[in-house]
Amino acid sequence: MTADTFAGEYKSKLLNALETLDLSGIAQAIEILREARDHNRQIFVCGNGGSASTASHFVCDMVKGASFQRDKRFRILSLADCVPTVTAYSNDVGYDCIFEEQLKNFAQQGDVVLALSGSGNSANVVKALQYANSIGCQTIALTGRDGKIADSRCGGAYGPHRRWSHDCLPYALLLLYGESRQLNIRQIPSSNPIHCSNPNSVRALAIDGT
Repeated sequence: MTADTFAGEYKSKLLNALETLDLSGIAQAIEILREARDHNRQIFVCGNGGSASTASHFVCDMVKGASFQRDKRFRILSLADCVPTVTAYSNDVGYDCIFEEQLKNFAQQGDVVLALSGSGNSANVVKALQYANSIGCQTIALTGRDGKIADSRCGGAYGPHRRWSHDCLPYALLLLYGESRQLNIRQIPSSNPIHCSNPNSVRALAIDGT
């Protein structure tokens, strides 16, 4: 396969995957973020590896791009950014608790936890969402198909090709960021179905990379 052929196929598959993004789910997430901003709630973002990098980038955009010179600003941080805390828990306790334990320090009822997991199987992400739901946080998951997040109803963003869900995550967050900068963010109709077992639990975005 030539470089041109590979690039062309990659572009085609990525565009097909992006076409399957659940825009109604993204709209729900935008409304959750808007409400958090307007009510001075904290927003926590978490993810591993590339998703951790994406989480940090999203937080940067929201702290500056969606907040600078605005009367209402986003209170948002990434749970993956404090390397000493992450490595301390990883070394002394276990890697699966690195996000949950930080939430126990900072999260309160009504706050928002936004979790990123391309596979949907990240144990530390699942535990963070489960804890957040247990204390009454609102939770949002951007994830792939058939992972533990879906099984535990900590998420519902399903796509058959996990590789493409990783590629779609930045674009889904770009939509969240772009819309969150607007002053006239649209309201979400109450008739929109939300697949969750807890009324405060995950509003998950569909990433179906066929």
